[in-house]
Amino acid sequence: VGVVHDPRADALRRFRCLLRKFEAELPSAGVSHREWQQAAQRWAELVVLRWEWDESLEAGDRTGWDDLQQSVEDAFSQWLMARYGSLHNLPYHQQPVMVHQIPRFMAVERTRRKISKIALLVLDGLALDQWLLLRGHLETCDKTWRFQESTAFAWVPTLTSVSRQSIFAGEPPLYFPDSLATTSKEKHHWLRFWEEQGVARASIDLVTSIDDPHDPKLEGALGNARLKVLGLVWNKV
Repeated sequence: VGVVHDPRADALRRFRCLLRKFEAELPSAGVSHREWQQAAQRWAELVVLRWEWDESLEAGDRTGWDDLQQSVEDAFSQWLMARYGSLHNLPYHQQPVMVHQIPRFMAVERTRRKISKIALLVLDGLALDQWLLLRGHLETCDKTWRFQESTAFAWVPTLTSVSRQSIFAGEPPLYFPDSLATTSKEKHHWLRFWEEQGVARASIDLVTSIDDPHDPKLEGALGNARLKVLGLVWNKV
């Protein structure tokens, strides 16, 4: 009449299968960046399972996880040393490869698809595994959401003032050496980039340091009918 379902046993079985699969398919130092991007998404799924079912794991599961995590760190470090330096020049028209290409990709999509209003929301400090949890919540709350997902590499060192500033500047960090230790120039970078794309300054805005959905700065920007391009930085995960 029915099927007996054990969510705990199913999750542990899935965790162990994914762990073995990841061990067998761990990317090496010679692979393309796409393989590590795909691996990052699989790893995020493993991280979610690992901590969601932490209390149910056996000692062997924990040891296997720790060993694999160290192997991932070592393999990715070797790959970074061998291949990272060439990423910033790769084409971005299909999807950004590095974070400074994000606004350039947006500008291409805005023109190609004739989008009248476009926004970029940066969730500062959000890990990829945390995104999986957030995405699941959004899908549950609103069935009309549609997601087209991809990953991009941060700039090293992965500091807010480097990578986040690079996002809004649309440029590698070498183009803003005087402000590498601060985020105070982000709005200047954002305005400059979109003005160079032909958007009037009055139609562009960037709102940062948001940690409340009722923040007056956020409500003011969302209520501004003149805006065509909006950047937002949410500071609290």
